[in-house]
Amino acid sequence: MQPIQNDFSTLFYFNPLPIWVYAHQSWEILEVNQAAILLYGYSREELLNKDFPDLWPEEERPTNLLQPVSPIEKEGILHFGIAPHLKKSGERMLMDLYGHRLSFEGKEAVMITAINVTGQKKTETLLAEAIHLAKIGSWEIDLVNQSIYWSDLVHQLHGTNPSTYKPTMEEGIQFYRTDFRDMVSNYIQKAINTGTTCDFEAILISTEKKERWVRVISKTEMRNGHAVRIMGSFQDIHELKTTEHRLQSLMDDLPGAGFQYLIFPDGRYELRSVSKGAETIWGFSRADCQRDADLVWNQLKLGGDFDTVTKDINQSITSGSKWHSQWRYIHPNGQMRWQEGFGTPYFLADGTILFNSMVFDTTEEKKAVYLLEETSTLARIGSWEVNLREADQQTIYWSPMVYSILEVDRSHIPSLTGGYSFYTPESRQVIEAAINRLITEQVPFDEELQVRTAKGNLRWVRCIGKGDFVQQECIRIYGSYQDIQDRKQIETELNQVLEEKTKILESIGDAFITMDRQFRVTYWNRAAEELIQVKRDQVLNKILWDVFPDALELSSYKYYHQVLETGEAVRFEEQYGSWLEVLAYPAENGLAVFFRDITLRKEADIRLQKAYEERNTILESIGDAFFAVDNNWMVTYWNKRAETVFGKKKEEIIGQHFWTEYAYAINSTFYQKYHEAMASQEMVSFEEYSWTLKTWFEVTVYPSEKGLSVYFKDIMLRKEADARLINAKDELDRTNERLQLKVEELQQANEELEQFAFIASHDLQEPLRMISSFLDQLKRKYGSELDPKAHEYIHYAVDGAKRMKKIMMDLLDYSRAGRISGGRELVNLEEIIAEYQVLRQRILEEKSAHLFYENLPECTCYRVPITQTLHALLDNALKYSKPGLPPEVHLRATETATEWIIEVSDNGIGIDPQFFDKIFVIFQRLHNRDEYEGTGIGLSIVKKHVESWGGKIRVASEPGKGTSFYFTVKK
Repeated sequence: MQPIQNDFSTLFYFNPLPIWVYAHQSWEILEVNQAAILLYGYSREELLNKDFPDLWPEEERPTNLLQPVSPIEKEGILHFGIAPHLKKSGERMLMDLYGHRLSFEGKEAVMITAINVTGQKKTETLLAEAIHLAKIGSWEIDLVNQSIYWSDLVHQLHGTNPSTYKPTMEEGIQFYRTDFRDMVSNYIQKAINTGTTCDFEAILISTEKKERWVRVISKTEMRNGHAVRIMGSFQDIHELKTTEHRLQSLMDDLPGAGFQYLIFPDGRYELRSVSKGAETIWGFSRADCQRDADLVWNQLKLGGDFDTVTKDINQSITSGSKWHSQWRYIHPNGQMRWQEGFGTPYFLADGTILFNSMVFDTTEEKKAVYLLEETSTLARIGSWEVNLREADQQTIYWSPMVYSILEVDRSHIPSLTGGYSFYTPESRQVIEAAINRLITEQVPFDEELQVRTAKGNLRWVRCIGKGDFVQQECIRIYGSYQDIQDRKQIETELNQVLEEKTKILESIGDAFITMDRQFRVTYWNRAAEELIQVKRDQVLNKILWDVFPDALELSSYKYYHQVLETGEAVRFEEQYGSWLEVLAYPAENGLAVFFRDITLRKEADIRLQKAYEERNTILESIGDAFFAVDNNWMVTYWNKRAETVFGKKKEEIIGQHFWTEYAYAINSTFYQKYHEAMASQEMVSFEEYSWTLKTWFEVTVYPSEKGLSVYFKDIMLRKEADARLINAKDELDRTNERLQLKVEELQQANEELEQFAFIASHDLQEPLRMISSFLDQLKRKYGSELDPKAHEYIHYAVDGAKRMKKIMMDLLDYSRAGRISGGRELVNLEEIIAEYQVLRQRILEEKSAHLFYENLPECTCYRVPITQTLHALLDNALKYSKPGLPPEVHLRATETATEWIIEVSDNGIGIDPQFFDKIFVIFQRLHNRDEYEGTGIGLSIVKKHVESWGGKIRVASEPGKGTSFYFTVKK
């Protein structure tokens, strides 16, 4: 641990930046390094005898514990912001303070590291003041990464939130007024295609629907003939005010990475005592940097400034002076970062050279300065300053852009009086008087002036000036200087646009008038003549109220004055012969008014009001209690029945907070259900007993965007009936138990009956086989001796025996139908139909029949019964087809909440509705056997199967139009 402590001590005492350690509660300075001693001019003993706030000017000393000014961005590191400090000599400095808490000699302390930003802040302040005065923002389109950057001012002009709104190129164009969008789009497309610089003025409409003139200037960055980036400025020229454009913070947190860099006599080098900041600055851990310094050097070489850095280090070694350098660093994540380093060389006895160093990331500062310079260049805005406390009060500072605007060589030394010589005689009088008023009367100025440049060119400029004053004495004047030659030229074109606007106002359908602040009419379009029936020459240049004295009693008199007083637009309706909708808004020299005839709309409003009254009549006449509340639970309606049920009159409850009036119900089901409906925006219905009102209610709550509508139905009688019903149900349950015993007895009888039917049909088949056999023997043996009449008798006898056998087999099938064996299973109906097509392939081909089905479901049911049911219905469809017409059979399935409805439809001969009940009766036939064979038992078996699984079956048909059977299968 001792070497680490020694390294830390060395970094502390010889760090190039001032460092203090002070007691957290008492402010007492406990320790200070050499850099602080040298910068502030005190001895070590003098600093250790001070409290930390003594470094502030007396009137600005902190009275409470220092608090961080920005969120903690690294563990344990705090940013306290920029503070004014005084050297021993009294010189004022601005110091950016960072620190972290620690324990020092057993005391709770804070270690502070300071960066002198005095010069930097002065530059930032001067640049920001110039940009603020000119009111210019910046923007950038990254065409490679498809991203867009807007400065805060650009967002402000658009009315968008910088933290939430992410602009796109398409949306940005949509902010422009419709008549400018094509122009803006063409400018941008041309910049992308050819790299052409853009400079245009257009009207922007913000999200608050406010119109503002802006000037947009851009420059395109090209690589290999392709545009990769478009950057530019965005200036508010609507009110001709300046913009303040602040530089980004030069550093995000505590100064980067601290370390020791050692160069050994044999040429080796290494990093020691690397701080945690290395991971952010260099992208490598502290341990990796100390193990292999080339990790850092290699990334620095990729940035291209390796030779510059090594030259600065060698120069520091040669001269023994402090080391300072700036370079580009390629971060391992692929980003190019700007970095700045400081260090102090120490020459050890063994020839080793040790640098105590710090490295900071200055990428954001570089980018901010670069964008600011580009913005200033594109907008052609410079800055100027005169320090009146200097001995030579004539010396004036000009930024490079001022030299460019005046076309003066940079070797020229400007002065205040010499600068006047560039103005034309008329403009010189104006600027001299403006600067004199600024110095003597503290009056800022904003003037547009004409100058003649060093090359003899006449040019319009805009000069803005402000001053700094101490005890009423002006100590500094400064401002911005902008080339506005192009804008002045555009003003001429603007006049032409105004003429076109007049033509438009004459062509619109709305009446439009303008007045000055004394209500003298300055414009009166054709539509106003037609609507008000007063000619333009009768009212123009006259006081409106003199022409229309009866209007003094109208709302328009009040509202027009209100617009002038508040500067805000107002919309209202007025009846002046016809009903008028009026929009009055403030104009530059008075107010402008649009109005239109809305008589037809007002008549529609009257009809709508009658409809509302009819609705209220209905709500008052219903038997249910009804009330309505808005989204804030304020009662908006309360019918007569509600007065009776809840005991409050309408006039007492309307406009009152519902839960204030019925606070006792806040923890009730009513409270819960009302809030549930309000939150879900779905209807809620429930039943609840009111202990307060001693009755049961059925409550239905309907939500809407405006609140809730609530219906209360008194169901006390129904609830009492329900109680009696429950008692009746208990009696019914006992009856059901008795019926169950009877059912079991019936089931046993059915089983015995089925057994009897099986035995009877089986035993009866044996005599029929003997009859058929002997008749067949008789026909073969004595056939030649029998006459035709005998053969006919034999045929009738054999046919009768066969039909008897068929009847007995059908009877056996009928006795078995409805007997469920096995359990319910998932049955695919399409597979059953496919099996049927295989079994009936011959008859299907003979009749050229077509089966149509698709998307039949998988049902949970008994496989054998449903298979026999479908096969029997399909057989019927084929059997009873029309002669000469190929059968077409359609199978469909319809799903309901509880069951499947299966439909089997055909194009056969159909059934007369009077026989619908007969077809399901056993052995009932509608045709003789010569037309259609069979015993008439098939549909009886189908019905028995369907009813056995709890389904229902029905038929729909007309003679000659086919038949449809429908049966249900529970889910």
